[in-house]
Amino acid sequence: MAANSPLSKTEKDKVKTSPALDGAKVDELLAEVVQPIGFWQIGLVLLNALSSPNTVVLSIFINSFPNHRCQMSTDIEAWFSNATTEAVNSTVWSIRQIAEIFSPLPDTSTITRACEIYSIKRRANSTVEEYIALFANASARGIPTEKCSHGFVYDYNPHQYPGGVVAEWNLVCSRAWEAPFNESAYMAGMCLGFVVGGWLSDRLGRRIAVLSTGMTEFIICLLACLSPHHMFYATTRFLIAACFSARVAVATVIAAELTTAKYRSILTAIGSVIQLTVHRMLIAILAYFVHSWRILTGCMFLLNSGVLILCFVLPESPKWLAARGRMEATGRSLYAGYRTNLRFANLFSKKANRQTCMSEGEFMGLIGPPCLPTTSETEEDEVRNYMPVGDVEVEMHASKHRHSSCWCRPLNCELVWTTFLAIILLTCHTISLYGMVFYSTHIRFHVSLVVAVNAVANMPGCFLSACLYRLFRFRKRPLLWLILIATTFQSIAALHTLILQPDNDILLNVFGNIILLLQTAGIMMLFVYVPELYTPLQRNRGFGLSIGVSRIGALAFPFINQLDVDVIHGIPLAIYAGISAIQLLVLLFLKDTNGEVMPPEEVDGRECTQLRSAKSGTSSEASQSLHDIA
Repeated sequence: MAANSPLSKTEKDKVKTSPALDGAKVDELLAEVVQPIGFWQIGLVLLNALSSPNTVVLSIFINSFPNHRCQMSTDIEAWFSNATTEAVNSTVWSIRQIAEIFSPLPDTSTITRACEIYSIKRRANSTVEEYIALFANASARGIPTEKCSHGFVYDYNPHQYPGGVVAEWNLVCSRAWEAPFNESAYMAGMCLGFVVGGWLSDRLGRRIAVLSTGMTEFIICLLACLSPHHMFYATTRFLIAACFSARVAVATVIAAELTTAKYRSILTAIGSVIQLTVHRMLIAILAYFVHSWRILTGCMFLLNSGVLILCFVLPESPKWLAARGRMEATGRSLYAGYRTNLRFANLFSKKANRQTCMSEGEFMGLIGPPCLPTTSETEEDEVRNYMPVGDVEVEMHASKHRHSSCWCRPLNCELVWTTFLAIILLTCHTISLYGMVFYSTHIRFHVSLVVAVNAVANMPGCFLSACLYRLFRFRKRPLLWLILIATTFQSIAALHTLILQPDNDILLNVFGNIILLLQTAGIMMLFVYVPELYTPLQRNRGFGLSIGVSRIGALAFPFINQLDVDVIHGIPLAIYAGISAIQLLVLLFLKDTNGEVMPPEEVDGRECTQLRSAKSGTSSEASQSLHDIA
C-alpha cells in the first residue's frame, strides 16, 4: 500500500480491534525492545544538562558587596595614592582609615560603609594636609554631613569576587537594596518558570517546551551581557531564571518518560551531577580567573548554545505522544531510541554478539497493526476514532469532560490535598537547601574555593539518590530516612554551635558539607517522587506548580542566615533542623509510589463505562458514515 493511501475498511477494522498504546505499553517496549537505559537516554540527558548552565550561583560572585567610601577630589585622592608609591606621606592608608577621616561610619568592624562626608568647605590655596586637618574630631563637633558628590571608591577583600555589578553601577547606600533585588528576581523567575513550563509542555509537548525555553534563554543571556543599567540586568535575570526552571522541569519529566521506573533516578542523577557539580565547579574556576561579570555571564551564553544541537536530536516524549493517541509518532520516537541504543551496543560488542537492527516497519508491527507504519500523519485522527479506549484515552476524555464542566463541579479534593502537601514538602526542602548553600559561604576562604567545595559535595549526593531508588522499589521510605539523618546532623551542629560557641567552625564546616550532600540527594529523590504522585496527564502541571510555588520559600533563606549575625551564631542551623522536621511530618500524609503507571483515580467506574460507550457509539457512527460514502 502507498505511504499516503487511505485506510481500507479491513485495515480500519484491524485498528478497531487492536490494543491501545498507553503508558504501560510504552514502558513494556522501553524495557524489552528499546532498552530502558542506553546511549539514547544518557546522551539526551547529558546534552540537555550541559546546555542549561546552573546560573543561580552567579549571584554569589556578581553581587559581592565591597568596602566603600566617598570619593574625594582628584588632588586629595592622588595624595592618598602616593602613600603606596613614593613617600610623600609616610602612612599607607587603608580604605577604612580614609573613611574615618571624612565620614561617619556605622558601628561595625566587618565592612566599611561610608555613604556621607562631613560638610566642610575647603579654603582657597590650602594644601591637602591643611584641609585634612579640618576634619579632626568632626563627629564630636557635630559637623553636618552631605551626600557623596564625586561617587565612591571600592575595595574588595581577598576572599571576594572583584568584578561585580555593585561597583559598576554604584549599588551602595541608598541603592544597596538593588543587588539583593536581582537575587529575588531570579527566585521569582524560577517560580514562574516551573509553573509555566509544566503547562507549556503538557499543552504543546515536551520537545517544543525545551527548545522554546532554551532558545529564549540563549537570546536573553546575550542581552544580559550587554545590560546598560542594573534594572535591565535584573529583568534579564528574572527571564533567564524563568526559562531555566521551565526547561529543568520539562527535562526532569522527559528523563522520566524516556525510561522505566527502575532507572529514572539514575538518569536524574546524571543530569544533576552536570548541573550541580560540573557547572558549579566550572563557574567557580572561571570566576577565579575572569574578573569581569559581563565576560563571566558571556561564558554561560556559550554553554547555552548547546540548545542548537538539541533542535536536531531531541525527540518528543513517547509517553506524551501515546497519551494523545498518536501511535505513529510514538512508534517513530521509540524506534529512534531503539536504533540508537542498538547501534552503540553493537559498536562495543563482540562481532558474534551483535544484533541485527529491525526495520521501522517491523518495529511498528510490535506496537500496532501492520497498517500503522504506512498511515499518513493526517489520518491519525481518523485512526484514533477506531481505537479502543485504554486507560490513558479514558483519562484524556475525562480530563476534557472535567474541564468543560469546571464551573459546575468542585475540584478534586485528593488532587488539591496532594498538591498542597507537595508544595509544603518542596518549600521546606528549598529553604533548607539554598540556606545551607549560601550559609557555607561564610567560611573565610576565597569564594571560588567555597563554591567549588560545595559543588564537589553535591556529586555523592546525586549518586546516593540514584543508588537508593535503584535498591528500593518504593520511594517514600528511603526519602524519610534520608531527611531524618539530615535533620539529625543539623540538630547536632546547631546544638554544638549554640551551646559551646567555639572559636573555630571546623565541626560546623564538616557537618555543613555532609548536610549539603544529604540535601542534594533529597532534592533529587523529590524530583522523582513528587511527579509520581500525579497521573500522567496531570504530572507535569502538578509537579510544575508544586516546584514553582516552592521557590517562593527560597526568598526566606537570606533573612534566616542574617540571624547568624543579628541574634547568635548557629541559630540558622536550628531553624533549618525544624524545617526538616516539618518535612518528615508532611511525608507521613503523602502516599507511597513505585514509579509504575497509575490508573486515573479521578475517573470512577461509571464514568469510564460512559466514556467507553460514548467512544464506541461515535466510532460506530463514523464507521457507518465512511461505509456509506465508500
